[in-house]
Amino acid sequence: GIAGQSPVASLWWEWSPSTSARVRLSTTGSSYDTLLGVFTGTELGALTPVASNDDEAGRVTSRLEFQAEAGVPYQIVVAGKAGAAATAGLTLLDLGAIPANDAFAARIAITGTPDSTGAIRVAGSNVGATEEAGEPDHAGNPGGRSVWWSWTAPGAGIATVSTAGSSFNTVLA
Repeated sequence: GIAGQSPVASLWWEWSPSTSARVRLSTTGSSYDTLLGVFTGTELGALTPVASNDDEAGRVTSRLEFQAEAGVPYQIVVAGKAGAAATAGLTLLDLGAIPANDAFAARIAITGTPDSTGAIRVAGSNVGATEEAGEPDHAGNPGGRSVWWSWTAPGAGIATVSTAGSSFNTVLA
């Protein structure tokens, strides 16, 4: 099955990426209730599930993300939920490489000398980032695209940490 469902009408594609990257698949634009699945393997009866989705964020279309490895052939299926059939749309978006500090264990140490305002500034991106299994909520929000840094205070006092200047709504913890 796909996303715990047993599809009836399905369309299949095979895709082998030339480089490893985090990718997003979406059936947005499809005119019916879809199921979306990604598998590895080359025989229908012996496919290994990679990711699947049914109904993204309150919609009847589907969306998923997974880490695609270069040269691996992926089998992608769009199917109609409960036997639905109509025009299907499939979009594949390359989200880029996973950031080096995506995992807590790979956090980047913040170092350096404060600038004239007293700030130590770092920049980064969470494009392609993931949420680790067991990762705690951040400021009461489950997040989902976290990147990690660490900092050791040089002495006692009050420190301010800010995401000012970010181009999206952030969660900081």
